[in-house]
This record gives sequence, C-alpha cells and structure tokens, in this order.
Amino acid sequence: MTVAEIQTLIAGIEAGFLEEQSWRQWTELALLEVSPVPVWLVELYDAENTDAALAALYRGWRETQNDAPLNQSELCLGFLYLRYLAGNLTLQKLLLEAGDFSDKVNFVNPSCEAFYLLLNEYEGREGSPPYESKTFSERVESLFLSFAELAKKRFSSLQRAG
Repeated sequence: MTVAEIQTLIAGIEAGFLEEQSWRQWTELALLEVSPVPVWLVELYDAENTDAALAALYRGWRETQNDAPLNQSELCLGFLYLRYLAGNLTLQKLLLEAGDFSDKVNFVNPSCEAFYLLLNEYEGREGSPPYESKTFSERVESLFLSFAELAKKRFSSLQRAG
C-alpha cells in the first residue's frame, strides 16, 4: 500500500466517485499483502460507512506521512468531473460542487470563482455573458481536463494494486 493509494482513496470517496464496493475490494486485497497489518487498515475493513472509512484512511495517511499536509484538491476535482462524464452529476451540480470544494479548501488554481462564474453563465444570471453551448462545454472541459487525467491515472493504478 502506498501513500498515493491512500490519497486516491480519500479523494475518490470525498468526491463521491468511489463507492463502498471499490474501497472494500482494495482493503481486502491490501490486508492480504501487508504484514504486520496496521490498525487503520483493519478499521477501514470494519468501516460501516464512508465517514468511518475516511477516518481510517486519514489515520493511515497520518501514520504513513508523519503528519505531512494532505492536498488532494486536484484529485477531488478530477473525480467530480469523472462523475459528471459518467452521467452521475449534472453540469450545474458539477460546477456548484467544484466551486464549493475549491472555496472550502482555498484552492487557487483555479479558484472557486472560476467555477461559480461558469455556473452563473450556465444559469443565465444577470451580468453573465450569454450562454453558448459549444464554447461553454469546451471551457468546462479545459478547466477540468488535467484534473480528470490525474484522477483516471490514479484510479487505474488503484485498480491494478487492488
């Protein structure tokens, strides 16, 4: 188990991309691969919901990283966009959740305003430029593309590891 795997699990769960089956499957395989088994991994295996799973993963992060800061903002934004591409989020909900997330963690590249401005344009709010479907979609894609590529790569690695 690697720090990147723990980080990917945290971001995937927080973004609503990884469902219980995914993290449970990874955990079962990880339990077979490590010796001695860390307490946090047993807690993850026993987790009854995503809150308990995240608590165990954050404990694993702290134990693995010696309290180094965890910044999975790009991964979370990528997983949000993958949910949108899979049809599990509307465009409006994607932009709102990305803006809220970026605001909450003070993410600056792009800042929450980039997402909220696109949301205002999409909703046709006063003072926003007129909505044009083709160029709008391209702008949304360009905003999320690098994050989505990172999330796909990490998720793929997680599946190979698990």
